[in-house]
This record gives sequence, structure tokens and C-alpha cells, in this order.
Amino acid sequence: MRRCLMLLTLALAAYVTPALADFLNGELTVSFFAPANFPADSRLIAIASFYLDMPGGNGPQPTDSPALIFLDVPDRNVIAFEDPSLLDHPCITDGSCGVDTSVRGTAGQFPVFAFPNLVDFPSHEPSQAPIIPIGALALNDPCRHQSGEPCTQSGQLVAYDSGPVVVGAWEITMSEVPEPGGMLLLGTAALMLAWKHGVRRRRSRS
Repeated sequence: MRRCLMLLTLALAAYVTPALADFLNGELTVSFFAPANFPADSRLIAIASFYLDMPGGNGPQPTDSPALIFLDVPDRNVIAFEDPSLLDHPCITDGSCGVDTSVRGTAGQFPVFAFPNLVDFPSHEPSQAPIIPIGALALNDPCRHQSGEPCTQSGQLVAYDSGPVVVGAWEITMSEVPEPGGMLLLGTAALMLAWKHGVRRRRSRS
């Protein structure tokens, strides 16, 4: 009986371990602040797209999941999403590939694009939305600014009138979420071992 329980525990552990990154949990925060020369009722209407950047591939490729995120932001908006497709891309976990994003829209009839921090904005409206690397879920990925923190990237939203004008900011975080079913099995295995240990102690005392 004891050997069966040990084998079951090892099997459950093997099942749970790869499930620790079964889900990609993301949060996109967008803040919009209209300049004084914009119409008073201006709001940001935009689309956030996501890409998978594979090594040796053909550049960032649009992902099926997470799908396009529609943004309608009067001042600030927080959108959370959970992506199960990480199962198909284990390279995100080991850091051999990464997730990218782009944001393109309008505010007060002016085109708006997302840019990363610490870059010089082009003087004229880009023909395409810049694709911005976010990072991966590897523990040593540079997007983890401190150990134990989620992967985080941020930047500015820029509108183009006669030139670039900052009209907002964006931030995205990514973290791995254990699959609930795997954690339930792990808890069940722990309870079974504790019960078996209690039975053996009571028998040894009698």
C-alpha cells in the first residue's frame, strides 16, 4: 500500500510540474489624457494586437490567442486576459521565444500608436504600428525587473497631429498561472500521504 501511494504521488507530481505554466495571465493597463487642443470629449479608440516572436522564424507572427483587444478608453482602462495557448508554445516558459504587442488607434481624429519607453518618436506618422517586445516567462528574462515579479513592459501612447504628441501611457504584465486541476491533484496527494502517515503512527502506538 505504501509503495502504491508513493508511486501515485510521483505520478501526480509529474503531472503537476508541466502544468505550472499552462496559462498565461496578462493585464493591459491603458491611460489616456487628451491634450488641451484636443476636443473635450476625446477618447482613445484602439486595437491591441499580440505576436509570438520565434527564434529563426519570419519575424513576429500574430497569435490566435490572446485575440485582438478592443480599447475604448475615456481616461483609464485595465483589461485582464488568460491565455491557455501557452500549452502550444513552451518556448515562452524557457525564454527561447517571446511575446510582442502593438497598439494602434485614434484619439480626437488623430492617429495614435504605442511606443516603448526610452525611444525617440518618429517625426511623422508611422505607416505601421511598432511591434514592441514584451518578454517571456523565463525567470531570468529582462522583463522581470526584480526576482519574483511578473514580466512587465510599459511605454507611451503618441498621437500625430503636426508632430508627435504624448497622449497616454500603457503597461502590460505577464505571469504564469498553475492549472487549477493540477493543484487539486497535488493537494489530494498530500492529504493521502498525511492520512497514511497518521494511520501508521496510530498502529505503532497500539
